[in-house]
Amino acid sequence: MQEQALEEYAKYKHIWFDYTIDIEKNWEGVDGRGGQEAEVYRGKNGFLRKVFDYYQNSNAPLEFLDNRIAVHNMLFPETKYELFGFTKKHNRLQFILEQPFVKGRNYKKDDHFSQYMEKLGYEQIDDTTYHNHFFLLQDLHEANVLKTDTGFAFIDTIPSFLDKKMYVKFQVIAV
Repeated sequence: MQEQALEEYAKYKHIWFDYTIDIEKNWEGVDGRGGQEAEVYRGKNGFLRKVFDYYQNSNAPLEFLDNRIAVHNMLFPETKYELFGFTKKHNRLQFILEQPFVKGRNYKKDDHFSQYMEKLGYEQIDDTTYHNHFFLLQDLHEANVLKTDTGFAFIDTIPSFLDKKMYVKFQVIAV
């Protein structure tokens, strides 16, 4: 139901892209960028476009909008996502997001990332997962968090609320 409504809305607002015609044939892919759930393309004016398969980390489009976009943007405004449009690939709805291009490198152990996260108030669960009292941050590996001249840039995290009750409250606030 959510997918159908998003597709109709996207077509009405002219932010629907035919994957084969518009994206595969006309957008320039970025080599070495992209992961299991997203393909990365060059955008304009210093932005990248990411075609996200939301099914990889979310149960529904609204959850993807709330967690992957809204929570990420709240926690990491310097690498915020902008909703650019939608498409379908393999008959599955895909979100198209734009994000500022970040100049940096994959972080290394000697960059002291875990100490940095600790200073931000996050406790480490495993090599790529951290939490505080409100949020769970997953997939924080060296390709998704870049070391920059000014610190670290979080370019492809999987944030969510630790407590589902908190998520429900956030949905009311975000509306």
